[in-house]
Amino acid sequence: MAVGREEIRTIAVGLEMRGLEGWTYPYQFTMIDDRQGLIIGSGSRSRTRPVRTVSPYVVAGFGGSLFGYADGHFTWQRDFYDHMNVGTVFLEMAANGQLSAGMTERIETAMTGVRAPPPPAVGDARAAVAERGGTHLMSSHDDCSSTAS
Repeated sequence: MAVGREEIRTIAVGLEMRGLEGWTYPYQFTMIDDRQGLIIGSGSRSRTRPVRTVSPYVVAGFGGSLFGYADGHFTWQRDFYDHMNVGTVFLEMAANGQLSAGMTERIETAMTGVRAPPPPAVGDARAAVAERGGTHLMSSHDDCSSTAS
């Protein structure tokens, strides 16, 4: 889990998004639980195919993001998605020779047995935020965009 501006930039936007250039993640709905400080946004994931006459790759199933917030600031963020449907789309892309170099590298690394640690449960995420600096670590106006191109 990435906590704070630098970890979010390096891990969540950098490492975790490597190989997913060109994908879009529009939210179809957003719900806010102001008592628990949670926001959930759900939507689809899609990528335009290189041949424009063909419909885009779309990951079916339920997916989205869960955000923690306190005092008007985002504190952490975690994505969720249907792993089977994601795998199906990436297998189709691989069969069509349309995986990005970054995604090919990620898949090859995973096939060696090297795995990223699983994300913490929501309660553990809140504890990690508290351990690393309190209730808010990132302002909604902070720039977390990746500097890599």
